[in-house]
Amino acid sequence: MHLGCDVTTAGSSEECLRVVSPEHKVVFMDVCTGLDGYELA
Repeated sequence: MHLGCDVTTAGSSEECLRVVSPEHKVVFMDVCTGLDGYELA
């Protein structure tokens, strides 16, 4: 089932910083290597 959303995944916090863009409306984070959630925000 497709809900009209596209998913982008990242294997680390540094990769997340490289792939995220203003088009991303929601970011779900679990435990990432490198930076913590406060540093990424």
